[in-house]
Amino acid sequence: MRLPADILRCTELRRLYLGFWEFPDTRCLTDGAGVFPHLREFVLLNTRIEDRDLDHMLTSSPALETLALVLSYGLPQHVRLRGQNLRCALFWLSMADELAVVDAPRLERLLMWLTTTPCVLGDSDSDDEPPIRVRIACAPELKVLGYLDTRIHQLQIGNTIIKVDTEASPSFMIPSVKILALRVDFLVSTEVRMLSSCLRCFPNVETLHVEFSMTDRSTGKHYGEFLSKQSPIECLQSHTKKVVLHEFRGDLSEVVFLQHLTQRVNQLQKLTIVLSKDILLSVDDMKVVLQELARLPWASKSCTVMLVGPKHAWNFHRASDLSTDDPFDSEHGQEFFCFIKEGVQTVRRSDDHFRLVDCSWI
Repeated sequence: MRLPADILRCTELRRLYLGFWEFPDTRCLTDGAGVFPHLREFVLLNTRIEDRDLDHMLTSSPALETLALVLSYGLPQHVRLRGQNLRCALFWLSMADELAVVDAPRLERLLMWLTTTPCVLGDSDSDDEPPIRVRIACAPELKVLGYLDTRIHQLQIGNTIIKVDTEASPSFMIPSVKILALRVDFLVSTEVRMLSSCLRCFPNVETLHVEFSMTDRSTGKHYGEFLSKQSPIECLQSHTKKVVLHEFRGDLSEVVFLQHLTQRVNQLQKLTIVLSKDILLSVDDMKVVLQELARLPWASKSCTVMLVGPKHAWNFHRASDLSTDDPFDSEHGQEFFCFIKEGVQTVRRSDDHFRLVDCSWI
């Protein structure tokens, strides 16, 4: 059903939530910054909107702070983010060909979850052209970014498309990003290589979220050791203090990546492992794995390690709430155990809690 155009003449709008509509043609409406001078929040839920009409809304809403597209299937095809006051953009369970930050000098958060393009619904299995381009041209205040999916997304910074063999360069780094979330299948070589390339674009990441995915492209081999053969990655070497691993199943490739982190992340203070509902190992087996890793030297001086049950569903209202420090830090299930690794090799056990202390069993 087409939304009556009269609602777009309400100049006093401050929050506009639309669900299950077809957005009206804006070509007959007045353009300019004075059309919606007070609109701060614009949310579209399963609402079809043409590219030009979304452009019109962004151009006409100078006070807009939050834009959310939820369950957007194919329209708009190109989401072009503009706005002098836009602080948060969320693309949730939606399809598009391009998500571009064109001119958003105050944008702090670019959030994506389960995004793809309409072509994925077809029979195309080509890996030559990633389905959706995430293009960042102007976002000097961007602090939170993700989930970047190494299979679904093609990252472009400025005029540079980031590929598996892209060499790091200051010309296409985004130093403002502090919280980064990535989704990777460690059984696909190209995805692991893209993980390395992506991390090099964000040298100052302090909190890193990695969600393990399992797709039908998996080869059965594991490529977790690939990163250990690469030159040091700036953010892991110098800035990352917190790592959260989501959907951890206990696959060998995931364990190898976990070991890589413990040996390369020099400033690591907190490591949280969030189990998948499809975990391959028992919780007791996971405890054994972590105890074995704890016997090895770690790069950081002291790190708190937590093993927790599957996380609850990610909520787009919470994710777009700017008062939430980390939108990817969703509530998780039961805490199975926690220990503190202090860089040596011995474990003191007390019930389900472990503390790594000095060099002999106690």
